[in-house]
Amino acid sequence: MTIDIDPILGRIGPFTLGWEGIFIGVALLASLLVAARDTRLARLDPELVYGAAVWVIPFGFIGGRVFHVMDAWNYYAVHPLDIISVGRGGSAIYGAIIFGSAVALAFAVKRHVAVGRFFDACTPGLTLGLAIGRIGGLLTGAELGRPASLPISIRYTNPSSFATSALAVYPAAAFDLIWALALYLLLVRLRRSRLPDGSIYWTFSTVYAVGQVWIGFFRVEPADAFGFGQTQLIGVLVLTVSVIILAALVARTFRPKSPSGPTLPRPSLPIHEGRHG
Repeated sequence: MTIDIDPILGRIGPFTLGWEGIFIGVALLASLLVAARDTRLARLDPELVYGAAVWVIPFGFIGGRVFHVMDAWNYYAVHPLDIISVGRGGSAIYGAIIFGSAVALAFAVKRHVAVGRFFDACTPGLTLGLAIGRIGGLLTGAELGRPASLPISIRYTNPSSFATSALAVYPAAAFDLIWALALYLLLVRLRRSRLPDGSIYWTFSTVYAVGQVWIGFFRVEPADAFGFGQTQLIGVLVLTVSVIILAALVARTFRPKSPSGPTLPRPSLPIHEGRHG
């Protein structure tokens, strides 16, 4: 498969309009609308979603950029001014998720909202947004796969593409898109079940981490440790924590309860009166 698409649609003054930015915008809008609907179904105020978004979205962008700069520090140490230059992309998805989740947690606590229920209501929308956002990376080569010679390989031929060469590569962004979309459908199904609060979010965290570790083997990413890239290493850590928390939630829910029955009065001991003489 060959993709010959210019990532940049046009420029308005200092602003650049590109396919990746368009799909990020669509992803954010879809996430907010789905999260607001699901929050209403969870008997929470949908305005909470929009209130949280004011903080979560900018901090998510900051977190994504911070993690990306950390991952490519060898380059940014030599070109420090490029740290604030986001026109050519550069964002780590786990940075956005971790920063965004932390800010959402602070928001929920400050507003005295049930944290687990709020996160469960917002998570399917987040997952759908992650799937939509990958379309931009797929069209522009922003998420570059390793070289491959398979029928599913993609060749980016536009000279302005984010891809560094015209070699055929794995469609890593397509793998991400399919994984996130399948996870969204799973979460929608689980949302209809009677699960403890927090289960939807931690199921997302667990399954998404598995996908990031697996897809990392097909993605171009510098190896940081044990042959794993940053996303894979964070994925292993997130997977470990998520499985422990999810197991604790399930165990607490299905813990056998002690049998209860009518409480019988305890027999009173006889009182012997002593003789006084």
